[in-house]
Amino acid sequence: MNNMPDLSAYGYVINEEVGNYYYEDRAIYRARDQRHGRLVVLKEHRFFFNEPAVTHIVQQERDTLQTIAHPGIPRCLDCFVVRDATSAEVGSIILVLEDKPGSSLEKGFRLSLEQLHHLTLQVLAILAYGQTLNPPVFHHTLNLGDIVVDYLPQGQIEVAVLNFGKVRETPVIPNPDEKWQYDLQKLGGMLVRLLTGQATAEGGFSQQHFSPVSQLVGSCFQEGVQRLLGDGEIRRFQDATQAYQYFATIPVMTPPHLRRIPFPTLLGCFAITMLLCAVWYGWAQVSSLIHGFGKAIAQFPVTVTLGFAPGQQTEVNAVYVLAGVLFATGVLLGVVCACLVVLEGVLVGIVLILLAALVLGMYWLASAMLYWLILLAPITVTAILLLSFYRFLVRCWRQMRQENFTVFYTVLTMLLGILAAVALISSAVSVLFWHRHLVFFALFTLTTFFLWLSLLAYPGRRYQADLVRQRKAQALVLKG
Repeated sequence: MNNMPDLSAYGYVINEEVGNYYYEDRAIYRARDQRHGRLVVLKEHRFFFNEPAVTHIVQQERDTLQTIAHPGIPRCLDCFVVRDATSAEVGSIILVLEDKPGSSLEKGFRLSLEQLHHLTLQVLAILAYGQTLNPPVFHHTLNLGDIVVDYLPQGQIEVAVLNFGKVRETPVIPNPDEKWQYDLQKLGGMLVRLLTGQATAEGGFSQQHFSPVSQLVGSCFQEGVQRLLGDGEIRRFQDATQAYQYFATIPVMTPPHLRRIPFPTLLGCFAITMLLCAVWYGWAQVSSLIHGFGKAIAQFPVTVTLGFAPGQQTEVNAVYVLAGVLFATGVLLGVVCACLVVLEGVLVGIVLILLAALVLGMYWLASAMLYWLILLAPITVTAILLLSFYRFLVRCWRQMRQENFTVFYTVLTMLLGILAAVALISSAVSVLFWHRHLVFFALFTLTTFFLWLSLLAYPGRRYQADLVRQRKAQALVLKG
């Protein structure tokens, strides 16, 4: 306390020394304004026989602060001169600033990742405000000691940026883009320091900076810090406004994505596989039925029962009987009419003979066509199922790859689905014919279904695990 000036005569009682920069002949104190009953910050600028030069610097800082009206930047409240009792040319110029609650990050910090995101946005908003002034205001010396964080209830924070008054304001600002990039580069270095506890190297950004927190911090946030720092390989932000717009649209952590398995397509492939297996198992029965039909086709389709004597009956093909009747009638009618020289009757007989031939021809043709249709039906059904199976496989593959599933997981999921369908049909056939390998097929079916369902539930389990990891990361406190 002995080294701190006594300013009670000016209405200020110093509570503590915030910083003493001997090499710059200045110091910062936290004090109480007795006249207004409020806490203030006193910035002391010492002068030794160079009062005009120091006065010019302080007036420039005061004028700069008076043009600023932002809740995150302390306002200038007062300015007065304190002279040494032994010499009028030695003393201090005191700049009275608004006190912002909280503590600077230089003294230590406890920030969650979500709070770090809010801190980044608030600092960028303050820097972006400076660029809207005419002339624009740059900071140039942004560091952890200039960031004051006030921890509010429910995990919220309020950020203030100090030492904006040290910025030089000139009517013509050379290379303003470089000045913005310098401020943003300082902010990027602080973010790396807050995240990892390590300062950035002079050579620029390195991906190794984020290796300790690469599993927690999202890639978009890392890219934003990289653009703040700049490494020659990625385009920098043009100014603080562009940087704010970028960070305002991204989270500090990449939100987990629930990758969805295309269940309708996968179940369609499962069902078609079952139908193909059913057709495969039924081919033997189908072929025997077709062969038996081929043998019986000559006696098919219409038979009539005729009784020529009591107790004696026989079955004859109705088509053959009809054709025979037509043929015999036509011959008999033609012969009789030819003897009687009746031309019309002869023509009618010829027509009846041709009609008998037409009936037999149509019957044989229909029988042959029916046989081949029955033979081609299962082949056609099998071809349609194979084509549908191929299309469902291709569609399922594309849909799963669109969800960024790995090739191994995609192949394994589809293969187990096909095996599950084969196993289910095999078990059903074994039960139907009471096969001696029934127990094996039942165990194989249960095992395949269990593995398949476990594989289908994997994306959901992974999503829940990512949610838990993100909640833990949100609650993670970065200590320094």
